[in-house]
Amino acid sequence: MEEYHFDRLEMKYLIGEETAARVRADLALLCDPDEHNDPRAASGHPGYGITSLYLDTPDLRFHREKVRGLPHRQKLRIRSYGSGSEVSFEVKRKAAEFVHKDRSMQSRRSAARLLAHGSIDGEPADPELSGFLRMAWQTGAEPRLLVRYEREAFRSTIDEYARVTFDRNIQVQSTDAFDLEGHPDHWIPLHRYLRPSRRDDYVVLELKCQRNQPGWMLDLVRRHGLVRCSVSKYSMGIYASLREQGRPVTGKRLGALTGRGAA
Repeated sequence: MEEYHFDRLEMKYLIGEETAARVRADLALLCDPDEHNDPRAASGHPGYGITSLYLDTPDLRFHREKVRGLPHRQKLRIRSYGSGSEVSFEVKRKAAEFVHKDRSMQSRRSAARLLAHGSIDGEPADPELSGFLRMAWQTGAEPRLLVRYEREAFRSTIDEYARVTFDRNIQVQSTDAFDLEGHPDHWIPLHRYLRPSRRDDYVVLELKCQRNQPGWMLDLVRRHGLVRCSVSKYSMGIYASLREQGRPVTGKRLGALTGRGAA
């Protein structure tokens, strides 16, 4: 069943492939692979592609809220999942430890019309889509960054809601277009801006659950010595794209957003 509103905890970790393999092995009795995992994924691991178009204000307000570590912040993004038939329009809000998400699922045909115009005429019947468009209009948010990566996902078989995801091959490119394709020659591998020891061996692990973290998640963290860190694909991508353009980067360094250091 599709989720249109939900609150959850999201814990992120930057790990290597050896650790990812050990964590995956421990999931065997706790989780099933997501039904969308494709064994033919380019990463060599079963999964599916995700492409997100992030919107932000002219002064990058949403990015700056993240960099400043504000406990209450928000994001606007449009997301496609692999070759799926729908596109998600999402308002994502962070309130202290919890994430609240409202999303509207649209057919690719409807999404293409929306993206072509950047807005639609009249008030849409879908309240989540109305909320997305209203927030974009009120804040002046426009397309800023495309982010794409491959996700390997698992769903808990013993909890009402709990997920584990492994994200690989993260790439970004700046954009000012309402488009989910991007220019094929403009993608920037994000690992280029991690410190050398992590460039060829990094996975973003994410543990997601409802308000109470299951005991088996806590055990995973303890057993594998996982260190939680701030991994914002959007904010990391903003820094990477600015550096690619030779523009000055102020504030926190890229590595500070992962807690791991940058090249």
